[in-house]
Amino acid sequence: NFKCERFSFALDYDTIKGKLFCRSRREGDVFYDGKRHLSKSMKKYLNEIAFPPERRAGFPVFCLGEQVIGTLGSAAEAAFAPSKNTKTVLYIYLEDYNGADER
Repeated sequence: NFKCERFSFALDYDTIKGKLFCRSRREGDVFYDGKRHLSKSMKKYLNEIAFPPERRAGFPVFCLGEQVIGTLGSAAEAAFAPSKNTKTVLYIYLEDYNGADER
């Protein structure tokens, strides 16, 4: 049961320098999970959240250049995460991921 709030992502808009884009995960992708303050492979993350293996190929990751800065359901890498000094938050959520939204 994947609810929309599990598939959301927030960034401090003013820290984004360059082209922010979303792409499908790739083998070997690693990101810094700001919620838990550790680096994690996408494969391990998707296993932890029990995301169905047959739907993982298209799971979205957010990048600045070649750097993966986070993914849905995680906190952004610390340099891009909203803080008490944040003026504008960029909030991204996935409305429907193959029927995942149960609102």
